[in-house]
Amino acid sequence: MNDKVQSLIDGTLSQEDREVLNELLRRDASARAEYARQMKIHALLTWRAGAVSATMPKVRPTVWRSTWQWAGWAAAALLFIGFTFFLISPNPAAAAVSQIIAAWEQAKDRSYTIRVLAGDPWQALKDGRSVSYEGATLHLRGLSEFVLVRVLNHGGQVITGSDGQTNWDIRGKGPVRVSHETNRFRGGIPGEYQNLPFMDLRSLFLSLAVDYDLTIRDDSADPTLRCLSAHKRNRDKRGLPSMEFQFRQDTGMVVKMELHGLPEEKGGPRAVSLELTSETVFPGDFFTHQAHHEPDREVINESADIKP
Repeated sequence: MNDKVQSLIDGTLSQEDREVLNELLRRDASARAEYARQMKIHALLTWRAGAVSATMPKVRPTVWRSTWQWAGWAAAALLFIGFTFFLISPNPAAAAVSQIIAAWEQAKDRSYTIRVLAGDPWQALKDGRSVSYEGATLHLRGLSEFVLVRVLNHGGQVITGSDGQTNWDIRGKGPVRVSHETNRFRGGIPGEYQNLPFMDLRSLFLSLAVDYDLTIRDDSADPTLRCLSAHKRNRDKRGLPSMEFQFRQDTGMVVKMELHGLPEEKGGPRAVSLELTSETVFPGDFFTHQAHHEPDREVINESADIKP
């Protein structure tokens, strides 16, 4: 039992084993207690490593720093435990969330096309140009690699991406800007500024399970698809007001998502959809910046540890 619980926390169980474990947790109170204990330990360690910092407020260092840190770890533990019991609850939405997360974490290369549902397709850049989200493409590999391609208003493209180690940004014919900071150049991904961890659906759904009402329904147009809707309970809490995820019934793969209530900062859309348009496998180096510019393009390292 303990080995299965630990494997689930580490994400190493197959979907079949996960379903067996979920059923065991529903029936066996001692299994639930053991699982909650391990989840609490995992949450504390994760918080201490900084992996869940996006879900919790940062505390300024004071003489009570250690007390506040333990309060933060405890709060993070409660989030993880609450999410755990949501996943093992009989709520149909819980089963859908578990299926979607498993499919997302196992997915390889895929591409989503962005469509603007409301608001301005164009967003102003600091250099006076504007970039469009209508028809933009987001390519993904695993949970850390991406390439986002958007069109500039005076010709050319903004291509932003990460190979999992180096984040980079190319604007038109300008230099390539690179950084080893995890969140650098990710602001262009829809919802990124609203603490929407698009690349990490497990963290996203952790937040949704706590702060949103989740409902599940069959897709009226396609019997092979289902829809998961999320509506925020408290308007005062940070986050998008509503989201919707359309996914394949058999695998849980997300084929379309809608994000409503984007901030329209410096223009930009108020709502967008991202629709799966390709699952073609890309070349091995596709998510490196070198694959998207000529060899002699200037490269500027903007990592925080690089002195100007």
